[in-house]
Amino acid sequence: MTNEKPFIHPIKTPYGSYIFDVNTNSIIKVNKEVFKAIKDGRADDFDENDIKDIVGITIKNLKEEGLLSSKKPKKIVHPEDRFLEYNLGHKVKKITLQVTQKCNFRCAYCVYSETANGKQRAHSLKSMSFETAKKGIDFLLDHSRDLEEVNIGFYGGEPLLEFDLIKRSVEYAEDLFEGKDLSFTITTNGSLLTDKIIDFLIEHDIHTMISLDGPKEIQDKNRIFAANGCGTFDVVERNLLKIREKYPEYFKKLSFSMVLDPSNDFDCINSLFTDYDLFKENNIMSTVIDDAYSSSKIHLEDDFISKRGYEVFKAYLHYFGELDKDTVSPIAMKEVDEVKQLKDKLSKGTVMAEVMSHGGPCIPGAQRLFINAEGNFYPCERVSEVSEVMSIGNIEDGFNLDKARNLLNVAKLTGDSCKNCWAISHCVMCAKQADNSKELSVELKKNGCSSVRNYVESLLRNYLMVSEIQEVFL
Repeated sequence: MTNEKPFIHPIKTPYGSYIFDVNTNSIIKVNKEVFKAIKDGRADDFDENDIKDIVGITIKNLKEEGLLSSKKPKKIVHPEDRFLEYNLGHKVKKITLQVTQKCNFRCAYCVYSETANGKQRAHSLKSMSFETAKKGIDFLLDHSRDLEEVNIGFYGGEPLLEFDLIKRSVEYAEDLFEGKDLSFTITTNGSLLTDKIIDFLIEHDIHTMISLDGPKEIQDKNRIFAANGCGTFDVVERNLLKIREKYPEYFKKLSFSMVLDPSNDFDCINSLFTDYDLFKENNIMSTVIDDAYSSSKIHLEDDFISKRGYEVFKAYLHYFGELDKDTVSPIAMKEVDEVKQLKDKLSKGTVMAEVMSHGGPCIPGAQRLFINAEGNFYPCERVSEVSEVMSIGNIEDGFNLDKARNLLNVAKLTGDSCKNCWAISHCVMCAKQADNSKELSVELKKNGCSSVRNYVESLLRNYLMVSEIQEVFL
């Protein structure tokens, strides 16, 4: 008999009772009696030797399979902690060069426009020098020796405002990385895509992601020109039509990034795919407005949630072969894709390590090192450039390993809570959620824990829903 309860999370659906076993990262289907016994913490209250005690026998069998263990992590340290110096010295996969902080748009939700906020930089006229760009490219070469594939990204502001710098940087990198698999990416608002620029992007096989938030009504509400306040949809659409007509194969390779504003009607946002034939085959990435560094917080309206939910329902119907892909919103397909990914992550037989971290943090600087116009290093382009804690070095001095390690081990802030959290292996929280510009904040990090657990719970339930439908109906 033991007083320690199994490290589990119970989930009940209309078609079954399940135990998410944290230690083995697996889901077990059990009958109602076993479910209640485990859920109520009575897994050891049964006579295992009584052949009539079916609940006790079932629980005994589960334990013999290595399930229902009460084991929890003893120490919170990121598994890559001991390899950090090596990874940052030899395995930097990507750099993103902020070629300029200038932008010809003024998007309503852009945190760079909140001049009084202080949590992020404001719009500026700063641009990266070619010398800084060269040093960044040299840095990537010197710190990617153990990788065969590397990537250089161009970012802004609006990066195409500095097309000549991009052109020189690409040509310099191609000479420098000869013999290595080098690729390029660029994120642009799509307003400056001249024939000359498009020809260059095609010639050098630069993967292009275009920011576009929806049809004209939505785009022109949030994404306006800085010079005159006019909407931007017509200009972007004209450029896209030109690319599709003159460069059809390249057009198919374009990706689109959508920032979803929950104050807008979801059906109107989604009409970009139902009313326009431009975006049928392209890769679409979508995220709700990021308010991590904003003074105003985002609220999801009930109407937005219900309409999005209906589109997600249609996406699952497509997954089950009941709807054609043309009728399904690519925005909604993201949720189905997450369930597919979860299926690959769930396992049986693996055992939780005694020393571990929750699942959110990347290796700061190794995955997507962001180098701003002044040559300062950040773990990615999504963090604040005025944050002391997010700055992990610079082009002259290289990485600050202590600061990078601090971000990598953000889970230590809430170590005791993390050790006891059933969602630890599927947590998506990174250091950004704990950033108060001066330090990593325990309070900020804890504020996000409930939403993370709700997300993981929803993900597990969706996975079970898919499994049950396939088992019962298909």
